[in-house]
Amino acid sequence: MGKDNEIADNNPAFGAELERTSIADGELLDSVDSLVYTYDKDLSYKSHPDLIGARYMEISVFHVKAGHGEEWRKLGKLVKDAHDKAGTSAHWSMYEIAYGTRTGIHRAQRRQVHGRHRHRIRREQEVQGCPG
Repeated sequence: MGKDNEIADNNPAFGAELERTSIADGELLDSVDSLVYTYDKDLSYKSHPDLIGARYMEISVFHVKAGHGEEWRKLGKLVKDAHDKAGTSAHWSMYEIAYGTRTGIHRAQRRQVHGRHRHRIRREQEVQGCPG
């Protein structure tokens, strides 16, 4: 982000265009939130960090209660171990909130190359008893 700001500062025409579009956005938007997450390698599983070919993203957000972070990490290890044992094709990248809102928020992200994964996800949710 710092490099982006530097580019805008060093290119007056680009900076002016960003300012103009920012003003136009302001007329349309009710609010804007910015959140920063950091990658959590320990809670990620067979992560696919590149987005080449990804057409869809499945994102799940988990709100961990205060004081339960260690239990969350243990649960993450159990889930990963279960996937290893079952030999599933599951994969996800886990991110933890760094700032922008309250602590204890984790985001699991799975890239999907084809839309057919949406049907598989719905079937998984039905089997798990989760609302779709």
